[in-house]
Amino acid sequence: MKTSCFVTVGWAYGQAEAALAVALLGSAGIRAFPHTWSVATVQWHWTHALGGIALQVPADQAADAAELLADNPI
Repeated sequence: MKTSCFVTVGWAYGQAEAALAVALLGSAGIRAFPHTWSVATVQWHWTHALGGIALQVPADQAADAAELLADNPI
């Protein structure tokens, strides 16, 4: 799948929050990708400066993913 097929449906502001969100989406059958995870891993203090960790999903699953994240705040 091309990277351009992914859209951002939410933001996490720490690695634990991003991991929980990815697990929640994965349990619903939605393939999620924490876009800036590697930056947060190496330079954790940059996480907020970069706007957080972008939670990206395939464009055709974006509506379901956004709804799931809205219904289950982490």
